[in-house]
Amino acid sequence: MLVLLIGYILGFALHLHYYPKQEFTKFYQKIVKESGEGRWVHRRHLSDHTFTDFPRPNNDTLYSYCMVDLDRGPFVIEVPAIDRYWSVQFIRDNNETFHYLASRIQGINKPIKALLVSKGYAGDSHGMEVIYAPTNRVWLFARILVDGQEDISRIIRLQDQVKCIPLNQYKPLS
Repeated sequence: MLVLLIGYILGFALHLHYYPKQEFTKFYQKIVKESGEGRWVHRRHLSDHTFTDFPRPNNDTLYSYCMVDLDRGPFVIEVPAIDRYWSVQFIRDNNETFHYLASRIQGINKPIKALLVSKGYAGDSHGMEVIYAPTNRVWLFARILVDGQEDISRIIRLQDQVKCIPLNQYKPLS
């Protein structure tokens, strides 16, 4: 009986460890297939009960996703000046959040540029906030608050200004 209990406990612990990574990998592959690595997938409608990409979506928020593999090098994350709640959540390969950029932290109406790098990065920051990722595969999960249906077209224009650019292709505006 003790052997069965120990086996159950060990199996459950392994499941808790590996299941989030398996789910991350499935979602990573889905988004990369839909848009490619380092490219945003924008959801252009408010969510309702039929939404299944992730549990419990807000019905007053437009979402965007981007998957990056830092084995290919650092990425510049740009967020335009936004006059309302917004956030970009940085999620590692076991679905744990390791960083946020957000209006509650950086402020409203402030454009943001950050450099997402692997944990061993020793290069130039190019004057940007450096975000060290604990894993090479990262899920960027952006949200922008919508103030009613008539606001959606404006938020779509803001979504299109959120960027994820490989550092080796980045050309800052002077």
